[in-house]
Amino acid sequence: MKFVRPDLYLTVLDPRNADFKKSAQEFLDRAGAVIWHQPENTKSSEIPAWQGISLKPVAGCPMFPVQPPRYLTPEIVEFVRSRLQAGADSGT
Repeated sequence: MKFVRPDLYLTVLDPRNADFKKSAQEFLDRAGAVIWHQPENTKSSEIPAWQGISLKPVAGCPMFPVQPPRYLTPEIVEFVRSRLQAGADSGT
């Protein structure tokens, strides 16, 4: 991520996991979408366990909530397909 800008970067966030990797924080502003781990019986507005981490860099990004055991949803597949197709159509 430091040397190559991918056509699409998805970040996966789990608000219950207090460990937020430095590299994930560093490149949060490059995310094209957020896959938000949302275990059953929790609300999407759950306050993250992270200390001092701002989600402002992804405020405008599409967010896809996922629940185990299904981590890949039709919405994520369609989003990735459309973004990759748009890149192919533009010649990048």
